[in-house]
Formats: sequence, structure tokens, C-alpha cells
Amino acid sequence: FEKILSVRVVFPDPKRYKIDLSDWQHTNKQFWPCKPTDATVVGDVLYVSDGYGTSWIHMFDKNTGKYKSSFGGMGKTTADPIKFKTPHSLSADPRYPGQLLVTDRSNERLVYVDHEGHFKSTIDVSSGGQPAPGSNSLPCSSHFMTDDKAGMVALIPGLGDSKGNFSTSGSVGIYDKDNKV
Repeated sequence: FEKILSVRVVFPDPKRYKIDLSDWQHTNKQFWPCKPTDATVVGDVLYVSDGYGTSWIHMFDKNTGKYKSSFGGMGKTTADPIKFKTPHSLSADPRYPGQLLVTDRSNERLVYVDHEGHFKSTIDVSSGGQPAPGSNSLPCSSHFMTDDKAGMVALIPGLGDSKGNFSTSGSVGIYDKDNKV
């Protein structure tokens, strides 16, 4: 049993954002163990993805570290689209103001939610990509840049085909403003 006493999210000022989860194993048992994989700040909210724990996304006040709420949790997407299985990263997508992009790795999809955690849309990445179908599956993170021809694009690295050889099938998907590879 791994005990996590606190999580420090490192941003330009590493002392600025800190949350303490030391009592969660007693006070928030439904979220324990909490094993964060990523964090992002939008406005006054610090979002933390619990990708290696219980697959929730937690919201905290970025100034005080006080817990606000959570959304997601472990589940299959066919039953409830807001459920995750390894929400590995999350970020504010500048192409879609007001929405967060969650890379739901083991469900092989990208999920968009609003800033309160309400489901907006999903993109199935299980079979897309080059050099082979499925090479963009198992998405890991998201990055954004401006391309001279395509405008703002999302770069989504993936481990590759979940049924194949990870060492030869992973790639980076480049998604345009319409989320086409």
C-alpha cells in the first residue's frame, strides 16, 4: 500500500500551488489511493488528474489548495462518457475556449469537458494514425502550437496500438482545429 502524503504541482513558482492529500485515505476514501499524473490551472482552479489511482479529476482552489470537487472516476465509456480509465493528462485547449482536454489513455480516447467537469465531446483514437492504424491510441499528453498552414494544432503523443508492440507503433498525432489527424 503506497502512502502519498502530499502532492506538489510544479509550475514556474513551485511553492505557489500545493495541495495536501495526507488525510484523504480517511476523509475521501472513494478517491484513495490518489496517484496524480498531471495538473493544470484554469482561472482560480487547479485541476489534478489521478491517472494512476482511481481515475478521478480533482478540482482545488489554486490559491488555498482547498478541495472543491471531483469528476470522472473509473469506468467504461460506453456506459457513461464522463468515466475514465487512466486520465493521464489534462490541459486547457486553446482551440476550444472553456474546455479541458483529457487524454483518457486506457479508454483510447480524447475527452472534452467544460470547466465544471461536464462532458462535452469525445474523440476515439483507438484506430487512427500513421504509420499504422492504432499508432495514435493510448494518448499520453497534449501540447499546442501554431502551424503556419493549419493554425493552432494539438500534438498528442500516443504509446501505440494497445494490442501491438509499443516499441514500434507509438507516434505523435497532430490534430487540426477540427480534431482531424
